[in-house]
Amino acid sequence: LIQKNYKTDHLIRSGLSVKKEGSTIVQDKFKNRLIFSIFDQKGKCVGFSGRYIGPEKKDFAPPKYLNSPETTLFLKSKILFGLYQAQQSIREFKFAILTEGQMNILSSHRAGVPNIVASLGTSFTEQHLDLLRRYTDNIYLAFDKDTAGKKAMLRTLEMI
Repeated sequence: LIQKNYKTDHLIRSGLSVKKEGSTIVQDKFKNRLIFSIFDQKGKCVGFSGRYIGPEKKDFAPPKYLNSPETTLFLKSKILFGLYQAQQSIREFKFAILTEGQMNILSSHRAGVPNIVASLGTSFTEQHLDLLRRYTDNIYLAFDKDTAGKKAMLRTLEMI
């Protein structure tokens, strides 16, 4: 992006780049990551999320997913990944499927399941629920079977 004349401060403010503390070095925040654009329900790109696909190292465990920093446009507690693409099918099918991650969304779309959304690395919130209820009152949960997924499912069920 710098080669295309984007200003460094714009890249940092957008969350695509980071500056090392006490240094002038600017780095790609999403290096070795598959990047997903995050859209609000109106289709405006408000942030990015990246899934780590780089090499594994013994003493280095980067976060599996990394999101843009929160801004006035991008608040994780108020954005559901995939809602822009799923909203029409949620209305048609009269239910939504809530899952944990972007890869679940992509694989579901590929399998012909378009009415699926995910929270962005945060617990499902009341704001998420209010947003989803604009489209349907019927929500199915499809969380991972691991401990974190089970805990998230219980919290979400209580809220719903």
